[in-house]
Amino acid sequence: MSDKLPQVIREYIHAYNAMDVDRMLDCLAEDIHFVNLVGEEETVSVRGKVAFRNLAEMACGKMLARQQTVTHAITVDRITLAEIDYTASLALPASDTNTGIETISLKGASLFEIEDGLILRLIDQS
Repeated sequence: MSDKLPQVIREYIHAYNAMDVDRMLDCLAEDIHFVNLVGEEETVSVRGKVAFRNLAEMACGKMLARQQTVTHAITVDRITLAEIDYTASLALPASDTNTGIETISLKGASLFEIEDGLILRLIDQS
């Protein structure tokens, strides 16, 4: 499926899965607007590369691994809508009741808006 995505989105997802924040930022416009929705509730909204870097580094610090896989996508003009399967292994403090690792899996969707070959807007919903 990823071969049908615009190149910058393929590069972003590859960097995201590798938890390579610098390469993720290379795919973003300076005034990137990122929004995360859970259901209809906005849980995160940041603007600009500095704020996005801070968010991405914090997220990577909580994860051992993560994987986004695009299952379906459609691109019209500057907008790409993608259905995504997501898995992540979260690093948790170990205790008598857990191993210190929690794995989550979910399905979601992402809207990417591209301008001048870079991602200007990214909305993730799960």
